[in-house]
Amino acid sequence: MNLEAFLAVLPVRTDVHRCKVDPDFVIVSSSTVLMGNNTRRVLSGFGCARDVHAARMASLGELHERAWGSWEFQSNQNTAASLRTWDLDGNAREVVPLDVLVGKRLSSAFPTLADATGFAFHFTTRAAIEHGVLELIERHLIWQVWNRQIPGVRLTEHRPGQTGAPCFLIQPVSLPFCLAASFQADFVGIGAKCSLSKRLARYRAIAEATMVCEDYSAIAGRGLRAPPRHQHLLEKLREPAYREMIWAHIASLNDSRPAMRIRTARTPPLRRLLDMLDLLATDIRYAVLPSPVGACVRVFSEKLEHYRFTKNIDAMTPEVPML
Repeated sequence: MNLEAFLAVLPVRTDVHRCKVDPDFVIVSSSTVLMGNNTRRVLSGFGCARDVHAARMASLGELHERAWGSWEFQSNQNTAASLRTWDLDGNAREVVPLDVLVGKRLSSAFPTLADATGFAFHFTTRAAIEHGVLELIERHLIWQVWNRQIPGVRLTEHRPGQTGAPCFLIQPVSLPFCLAASFQADFVGIGAKCSLSKRLARYRAIAEATMVCEDYSAIAGRGLRAPPRHQHLLEKLREPAYREMIWAHIASLNDSRPAMRIRTARTPPLRRLLDMLDLLATDIRYAVLPSPVGACVRVFSEKLEHYRFTKNIDAMTPEVPML
């Protein structure tokens, strides 16, 4: 599948601009209108990378994920009212109602489906599942690192260009995960990525933190209000005292304890990562959502924490300031 295949399915408007926060990066937004039963919904996807093609493909991937994973699309496609789920060993698991699976309705039986974590779109089902699993682990590691549950975490600094604002990187020595915090004059943007390599996790975390800062600057510059779900946190991030508290916490995450034991079993990289986190393939399930192009999946697990839904261990620990 190529770029033309993406564009043939959805009418897409694409905007490209060079990032002001870090000119090494390009930000691409892709938008479309999805029609439902008497509804009209504008969807957008975003990508940030050092070259336009990579940023564009990331934005289109996110756009397709949001389109084919939406209730508006699935309810108009005669999709079954419930879908079978599978674990990573290929075993059939429980059947989940479609409206719960896509987040239209909350269910106490499936609390981890309460937000969009675990949706993924890619060229193949295998690649989409991998991306969904990595996102689940990313959310889990954000909580683990933020609450000092992983030993051997190192704090380093990345500074774009000669005069760019510092971006501080928090990385466990033995895991392909990075949390990046870009401190601007009046804002701090947080990005995090889990990948199958440390280098890629670092690069993508920096890109995400950069894009968050750029989005905030664009909203503030045009006098716009942020989405309601982000408004409270943005107001706090405008307060210097709150940003100082976030910096103090990030600085305290530097950990000299011995790192986790690195296991080198000859297994595929994703299985190796699960093994390092003491996870079984049967702990993670997924469902394949019908889509006219590529593969769209929803991945979930009750074995992993999520920083938005799991309380901090210490009451003095600030909330993770991620938008």
